[in-house]
Amino acid sequence: MTQEHFGWQGVFFLTGAIGVAWGLVWYAVYREPSEASDVSEAELEAIRAGGGLVELGDKRRPRPSYTAADWRAVLGNSKLWGVYIGQIAVTSTFFLTWFPTYLVKYRHMNFLKAGFMAAVPFLAAFVGILGSGLLSDAMVKRGVSATVARKVPIITGLLLSTAIVGANYVESPAMVILFMAIAFFGSGFSSITWVLVSSMAKKELPGLTGDMFT
Repeated sequence: MTQEHFGWQGVFFLTGAIGVAWGLVWYAVYREPSEASDVSEAELEAIRAGGGLVELGDKRRPRPSYTAADWRAVLGNSKLWGVYIGQIAVTSTFFLTWFPTYLVKYRHMNFLKAGFMAAVPFLAAFVGILGSGLLSDAMVKRGVSATVARKVPIITGLLLSTAIVGANYVESPAMVILFMAIAFFGSGFSSITWVLVSSMAKKELPGLTGDMFT
């Protein structure tokens, strides 16, 4: 709708303004656990017991630069490389740029309708992201090993993502959206890979490992 009335530039202005507004809210509200006035010492101990580094964000602590050993830990771990490569496979199914153009030029929709239709797969991806976490946690609570509970959503999601091939063999725009929604749901469902990064990264290097992952 924004593009229909204000052109493609309006889309960037709108999304940029939302991002700036959210950034200001985050800056005003977010605090490190050790600095938050409403977090009790018992809660801090619970975070520490769960593996959280409560003091990591303490501004009084010196922040050492990364060493060669740190880089070897991030780049020399074969399991992490499996996660890095898997992330490339997952993100490659998110066609942010060409999908609306495809609906307009090749499926002959107007920009307004294409905008609404293009949103459906991304909503499906959102549901997939939530669903993968819920399923994985439910499996762990039932006694399934953490390894299996993480791998099942990833493998299932990547298999569902192959449904995008079906969009090549249908003529109805609704069927195109259906196949794309299934594929995007699968892509979202497999995005639980972040939990693998947090579990395999060195406790002192979650940021550097996460940067490599993204």
